[in-house]
Amino acid sequence: MAISGSINERYDVARAAGFRVRDLDDRGLGGVGRVLQEIVFKWREELQRSWPRATGLSFASWESFVSGVVIVTRNPVEYAAYVHPSGTPAPQRGERGRSSIHVDQYMQRLIREEAPTLRRIAKESKARLEEGAAARAVLPTRETSIDLFGALAAAFQARGGYERQAEFFGAAALRDAVTRTRQSETQTALGATVAASRLRNRERQRSRTR
Repeated sequence: MAISGSINERYDVARAAGFRVRDLDDRGLGGVGRVLQEIVFKWREELQRSWPRATGLSFASWESFVSGVVIVTRNPVEYAAYVHPSGTPAPQRGERGRSSIHVDQYMQRLIREEAPTLRRIAKESKARLEEGAAARAVLPTRETSIDLFGALAAAFQARGGYERQAEFFGAAALRDAVTRTRQSETQTALGATVAASRLRNRERQRSRTR
């Protein structure tokens, strides 16, 4: 906390808790955000409990919120940093008051307590990102493995399946896959019909020669 009358603190939770923002996908960001909001809620409860009411203006002027993975606490009152509990010695010139020290340390304590949870969220998020990157890396191209697209198209012809696969693989590639699959099915059915017809003809010819 800076030694000045007003207070403007920014707590970089990613650095304090030991995780990297780049490891967070949308789900991870949401999970981290919920934890940070809970930290702010608990900090406000402690602020209400511990901040001296004798300085009503400084108590009413507090602002706290989450910005990304940073928690911000502000108090623009020019003596907020020097506030101390009633009956305790006033801070020396240039020193902070006990109340401002307490709310600062309490915020840091809350962040430390939630650090394992935040690191776990980031670890799980990183794993999802890496899994997605690996899946994209091995995704076959339209030119070299169109048969796989055909298999996927056949597997996802249930309602909604085409739309999901078209979004993931690309509509043009999936249309080609579906067409190739249907052509293959038609050719297979036609071949079976021809074979059955030839077999019946042979049976009739045998009957005539008996």
